[in-house]
Amino acid sequence: AFFDTVQKTHREKRPCIRQGVKRRYSPTMQRAFPWLVIFAVAATLIVLIAGIITMLRHGKADARTSNKLMRYRILFQFAAIALICLAYLLGDR
Repeated sequence: AFFDTVQKTHREKRPCIRQGVKRRYSPTMQRAFPWLVIFAVAATLIVLIAGIITMLRHGKADARTSNKLMRYRILFQFAAIALICLAYLLGDR
């Protein structure tokens, strides 16, 4: 009984961030979303490996290419994290 009142009071003070978010999305999106996350994570891994391999070579051109690949890795990593956060906010627990 004590914990119920504590939780109720806590909920009144700090409303859940998910209250205003629509919880259901289309069946097509339910099938496509995990594949988008997998694609973003796989792209991050592939660009990371390619950047490391390019970094191991010597030369000025290889250093520029490696730097460019690491920038792409950051972009893909951001996309993967954003998709995972979006899936968390839109999904049912």
